[in-house]
Formats: sequence, C-alpha cells, structure tokens
Amino acid sequence: MSVTYIQCSDDAHVAQDQPNTHFGYEPWLDLRTWPGSPDFRNVWWKFYLSIGAGDIIDNAMFNFLVFCTEHWANYSGRGAILKRCTSDNWSTGSITWNNAPNTYVLPHILAEFPEFQFGEFLQVDVTADVIAEIADNNIISFRMEIDAEYDTSVDVHIAAKDYTGPRDNLAAYLAITHHAPGYGHKIHGVTPSKVSGVTPVRIYGA
Repeated sequence: MSVTYIQCSDDAHVAQDQPNTHFGYEPWLDLRTWPGSPDFRNVWWKFYLSIGAGDIIDNAMFNFLVFCTEHWANYSGRGAILKRCTSDNWSTGSITWNNAPNTYVLPHILAEFPEFQFGEFLQVDVTADVIAEIADNNIISFRMEIDAEYDTSVDVHIAAKDYTGPRDNLAAYLAITHHAPGYGHKIHGVTPSKVSGVTPVRIYGA
C-alpha cells in the first residue's frame, strides 16, 4: 500500500471586477465577495493524476491551507463551496473570469465551508472524483467560490504554489492512498499529511 502526494500543477484566482485579467503566479489565492458590489473572486486548482499502473485507489484527499482571513461578516448559510469542473482547459498564466470553464460535474457541490479560520489546514474527501478522472484523462480541476445565495462578506487567502516564505511547499495537494491488485485493504479516515507541523483540523465530504 502506498500514499502518493500530488501538488497542484496550476492554481489561480479570477476576479469579476477585472474579467479579462489573469492573476496567475500570485503567492496566494484570493477567495472574496462583497455584497452589493461586483467583486467576486473564485479560486481554481488543477492536478495531473499519476499512481501505479493498475493500482486500486482506496482514498483520495484534497488538502489546502488557509493563511489569512478578513472581514467575515453577516454570515448565514454555507459560505464557500467546492466544485469539480468538467473541463481542464485552463492554466495558471491564462485563466480569467471571462474564459474560465463554467461546467461542473453533478452533484455540483463537493463540500461546503461555513467559515474559515486563520492557519487552518482543511481536507476534502474526493475519492470518487479522482477514481472517475483517472478512468478518463488523468486530470482533475476544482473551483471554490462564495455561495452567492448568502449575504456574506469575506476575504480569504489560500496558500498558492508560487508562495515563498518561511515555509515553502504549502500549496494545495492530493494525498492518494492506493494498492496493487490483490494487496492491501481500504483505509477509512485521514491520510497522512505531508505538511510538517500543520494538523488537519476539519475534514469535509468524508
């Protein structure tokens, strides 16, 4: 049995008020909305999937780190939501609000995040989604956005792959537990974290 860690190949945020501007290569991903103004910012991640040929996937967890939260007010409902996209035709250096893919795998919502805390390390169970994409084209993309149904003011910074600082390698990653046919068994629960000193505090979608 093995655990394969895959860091995102591409990540970015896009801005409604700057619809033709790309924000790739920023040190953080900005998830934001202000009620009453066109200032939604959504976050995107892409992963190229690779495990042992013919291996069976037991568990796949999407992991990301929140390192700044501001202006969370008027909270009501589920806040942020995570979706899996049907198209992977985007990149860090070119994605914008206007050209971002806008179709999603049903059911649309993989996880709901009522709130975020500073320094919080979060995991989402995406086992079924990873299995489906390995059977398809070995690429998976996720989008996170603020649920527009709720009167929520939020500005959240999530560690990006281009972040550099006292602790590098804080970008989102997948942890995939797998085994060769005829060996191992299914693991239930949390896969190990590769981020030293950061403890998963909440798990979604399990």
